[in-house]
Amino acid sequence: MFWKNPPKDNGLYSEELIKQQAKTLQILLALRGYGINTEDYKKLEFFFYLNDEQKSKELKHILEAKSYVVNIKGSNDPSNSILVTGMTAEIKMDESTLLKWTEDMVGFAAQFEADFDGWGASL
Repeated sequence: MFWKNPPKDNGLYSEELIKQQAKTLQILLALRGYGINTEDYKKLEFFFYLNDEQKSKELKHILEAKSYVVNIKGSNDPSNSILVTGMTAEIKMDESTLLKWTEDMVGFAAQFEADFDGWGASL
């Protein structure tokens, strides 16, 4: 875990984790239909929305420490004006690895008061 301060579970963290892990399983199932199997490795594109410039820089630093390519951009969403997006290093496309990765991303979102908007992978 790369968390500076682990998230406090006020119920919202657990709820968000369950929601994001369900999305991860749906994406993984869809990718299986395109021939992506448990032995494949892919780079994942990820998306976080924030409204604090300093926290977006701290999140970028944490993600770059994981060898991710990270960009900070303006967002079209007025309630979350900063988009932190990028690509991971290659990740094994099996269920346990992706569920753990999703847990980490939800934890970073909680730590930096961000919205983790999920991930995608190219075919």
